[in-house]
Amino acid sequence: MCVLDNREVRKGWEPVKQSVAAVFEKHGAKVLTSKRWDERRLGYPMRGQLRGTFLLTYFEADTQNLVPIRRDLQFNEAVMRFLTLQCDEVPETAYEPEAEFDVNAIPVDDAPEVEEPAAEEPAKDGEAKDGDAKDGDAKDGEAKDGEAKDGEAKDGEADGEKAEGDGESAEAGAAEGEAASEASAEAKTAEGEAETKPEGDN
Repeated sequence: MCVLDNREVRKGWEPVKQSVAAVFEKHGAKVLTSKRWDERRLGYPMRGQLRGTFLLTYFEADTQNLVPIRRDLQFNEAVMRFLTLQCDEVPETAYEPEAEFDVNAIPVDDAPEVEEPAAEEPAKDGEAKDGDAKDGDAKDGEAKDGEAKDGEAKDGEADGEKAEGDGESAEAGAAEGEAASEASAEAKTAEGEAETKPEGDN
């Protein structure tokens, strides 16, 4: 099966069909039948074309000759794509006469549809466009008046907390000092009483 370029087909059907058959015969293949299968819209563009004519060909050839046949089909200007398959038996319908058709009746290649971008509608009065902040609204990442940004302490809060912490530390230190002094004085008094107690008194 060969997909032919409609631009070449419009120049003449028989010359195009003969040019394809010549590729097979050049490499020792025997063409059993070759005829137009259909003309239709393609599933995807080929050489910038959206339509193509399909040529169905049955032939006999040695497997070693398939590589040069495929190579020459790739370089044929009329052939956009091709597919070779092994066929155990040629169907009888393949030998039926080819239906006549007018190459000038081939539809003009469909032009790809290009969508025009939609025009943006102007914003109405009082409505903000996307990405614009309305009056009085703060944008993302910006703090409103009187509000502190994330990670920032309000005025006086950080200093007050720091001062309170220092005061608590000083009070704790003074209390520990007083307790130590009292314990030391009591220990000394006990030692003095023990030394002044007469020996032998129980």
